[in-house]
Amino acid sequence: MKYILVGFLAFILLSSGCSPRTESESYAATMRINGNYYDAVENESQESYTIDKEIGKIEKKVPPTESRLKEDFVSNYLDEGTVIYASKEDKDVFLVKKEGVYQIFKRR
Repeated sequence: MKYILVGFLAFILLSSGCSPRTESESYAATMRINGNYYDAVENESQESYTIDKEIGKIEKKVPPTESRLKEDFVSNYLDEGTVIYASKEDKDVFLVKKEGVYQIFKRR
């Protein structure tokens, strides 16, 4: 009987650490372009890059919990219709304007 009780308590303790994420937890802002994933960069200034040509628009927004996007021009952060610009300085960097501010997305 002791072993059953100890086993049950161990199960409860271990399973409580595997709970799903809640709405208040943060997720990486991601978009997919030409089969590659690009994540938002928080600690870099947009002034480091020059906006080049428009390469497309976000076609679909999925829930923030999705980080493995299956289609191109899909994001778990950017709204549908958000314009995506190439960077003159780095082919692995894209710029998008959200709420009046340009944000940087770098290839993983």
